[in-house]
Amino acid sequence: RELSLSKNDHQSSNSTVELALESSSLDLGHRLGNFHNYYSFNTASNRLQQMGDIIEHLKNATTGRKRRKKKDGLAVDLSHFLYLDLGCNEGDFTIAFSKYMKDMLQQPIQFRGLDIDSKLIDRAKEKWENTEDIEGKFDVSNICSDLDDQIEDGSIDLISLFSTTMWIHIHAGDDGLQRVLKTICQKSRKYIIIEPQPSKCY
Repeated sequence: RELSLSKNDHQSSNSTVELALESSSLDLGHRLGNFHNYYSFNTASNRLQQMGDIIEHLKNATTGRKRRKKKDGLAVDLSHFLYLDLGCNEGDFTIAFSKYMKDMLQQPIQFRGLDIDSKLIDRAKEKWENTEDIEGKFDVSNICSDLDDQIEDGSIDLISLFSTTMWIHIHAGDDGLQRVLKTICQKSRKYIIIEPQPSKCY
């Protein structure tokens, strides 16, 4: 199967999402998971504490790297650690994690946060200004259909998908969730962190 959605799948998925977005301000994010108070009950600092072992592994695996060769022989500059946060909400964790990784790895960070809710992305943009060592960008994205156009294959060191799989599953079904996960694997150079919701959350 192709990793990208077919034209009909795109139209069906996008129509469902657009209808859900229209009413999301009334249902407080309970259709797409775009909760506007998410970090009041799941703080960025708590999530960072839960990721201690993962962060330590990343530090050990990436410290001291400069360049490596792709299979086609072309050199890739790895002086920056590239991080992509899918379903970033209003960016609290994306920013906190990028700062933490910069201190841990002692190297510049480039991050990108994607979320389907334009209001949350606007909030994220208001919270962030690029620094000398961290360059970041927040964009609106329907990750069920937009990733192939927005992210190059094999371009990201680490991709995270926190508390988002259920919403993809609900709106895109089994096949849609599988396609998204396969596409994420294509976009990552090496590391992927996925926090799936258990069945009791459905």
